[in-house]
This record gives sequence, C-alpha cells and structure tokens, in this order.
Amino acid sequence: MAKPGGNKKRCEKYKNSGRREENKRLRQIREQKRRDRFAKRREEGKACEYEPNPYEKGTAEYNREASARSTKNVPHKGEFQLRKSRMRKLQNEINAEKRLLKLQEEINNNRKKGKGVSYDET
Repeated sequence: MAKPGGNKKRCEKYKNSGRREENKRLRQIREQKRRDRFAKRREEGKACEYEPNPYEKGTAEYNREASARSTKNVPHKGEFQLRKSRMRKLQNEINAEKRLLKLQEEINNNRKKGKGVSYDET
C-alpha cells in the first residue's frame, strides 16, 4: 500500500517543469477547436437541436408522439433473442470458471509432484 504523500516529489517536478501550464494551454486549444467545429456545423444547419413535444400534455396526440419518441433509442430484440443472449453470456461465464479451475488444478498437481516449482537453495 502506498504511503500518503509519497508522490510529492513527482508532483513537484511536474509543477516545476512547466508541463502543467503547457498541458493546460493544449487543453484550451483542443476545446477551442471543438467549439469551432460545432459552430461550423451549426452554421451549415447540421446541428442537432431538441424539439419539445408540440402537443399539450394529456392529449392523445401528445401520448402518441411521446411513445414514438421513447421507442427510438432502445434495443428492439425479441423475448427469445434476449433470453438466448443471457444464456450465452452465462455459458461464457461458466466456461471461464471451468478453465480457471482446470488451470488451478493443474498448478496444484504440478506443485504436489514437484514439477515446475523451483526453490532457490542458496
């Protein structure tokens, strides 16, 4: 476990080397480029803007629009596909555990027989 404050020398070297200011300046440049890129897209009319639901709350049109929007960014897998995916994931976990157990058993067997274990007798 690391000692508290054990990294002070490195921090001081970093501060004194001037890299902190350099990195700060580079970060500001990257952020400015990003802002410029988004401004350019906005001028071209390619910017994404949120349009609120135009209908009044509680009306049938509002509910229809809300349900249409809510189904846009969700997975469209069926029940069988979801179940199959879960089962495949569980099977992969079981296989990984089996491989690990087999490896540990092999290591233990080698240890008992004296294979693969080297002791330094100096």
